Amino acid sequence: MSKKPTNRFTLLKNKLINGEFKYLINLFIEKTYSTRYSFILKRDLNKEFTNPNAKIEIHIRLQEENDLKHFSAFDYEKLLKEDIPNCYVAITKEGLPCYRQWLISHDYNEKLEKVFGKNIPFPKKDEALLEAALTLPEYRGKQIMPAAMSRIAEKGKELNVRWIITCVKTDNIPSLKGCLRSGFEPYLLQKIKYRFFKYSVTYGKIPNKLLKTSVFSL
Repeated sequence: MSKKPTNRFTLLKNKLINGEFKYLINLFIEKTYSTRYSFILKRDLNKEFTNPNAKIEIHIRLQEENDLKHFSAFDYEKLLKEDIPNCYVAITKEGLPCYRQWLISHDYNEKLEKVFGKNIPFPKKDEALLEAALTLPEYRGKQIMPAAMSRIAEKGKELNVRWIITCVKTDNIPSLKGCLRSGFEPYLLQKIKYRFFKYSVTYGKIPNKLLKTSVFSL
């Protein structure tokens, strides 16, 4: 039986035990007063697109029970607990998992809210959300993310949707580059504002100044 991913409460308890007070202080500051911005990106499955290749050979399939042990060190317990389908894994030619990501239709918005609150864009009827991308550390630097993400996005055709959407923090340059290589384009700006442990989430047009000073101008 594979070890289950550690939940958030256990992570916080372990950090207290290990004396990682800096993490907890930063978390307290974030929840007390902070503003976070993310790009919402989308890909039109009706447009022709040539998927990029990774530096190693990969294949995409649905997650299997034996894959869980490879990802057990990462906190995805809530997604697994909610039993949200269409979790895809990229495997090497040797059959070893190297990347994982969920492709989620609007049918599971209620479960998504249980996992993420309102911190993500909920897909509409003609959309599916790509969420929780993870390249295992030993496979990073091999351009696996864009190769796997673009192929997983195409699985949206099986869900009868046209648009695939995803959400990436504005300062996460590697992930933004990976999204661009996967055929995604920015179209909305998400703003999450915390004020004394209460938060609000709003969406709006991306300012031209931000587009010109971000990875999209390169």
